[in-house]
Amino acid sequence: MISKVVDDLTNKASCSLSIGASYTFGEYVLPRIIANSKHTYPDIQPTVTIGNETTISDLVAQYSVNRNNLIR
Repeated sequence: MISKVVDDLTNKASCSLSIGASYTFGEYVLPRIIANSKHTYPDIQPTVTIGNETTISDLVAQYSVNRNNLIR
């Protein structure tokens, strides 16, 4: 636990992040999450795809969005 905190303080996170979301979540909840995250991680560049469940599922299956970011 302590080593993770030290790592977070000494290493600056930067990457691109592809997020897929349903319409309701992507339009009402996700913008606030991204805005809050930009204060903590300003060098992470999110790309958001909003679509129906089938579209987002297909993107996940094709590895077009980051799989470890699934929120159900």
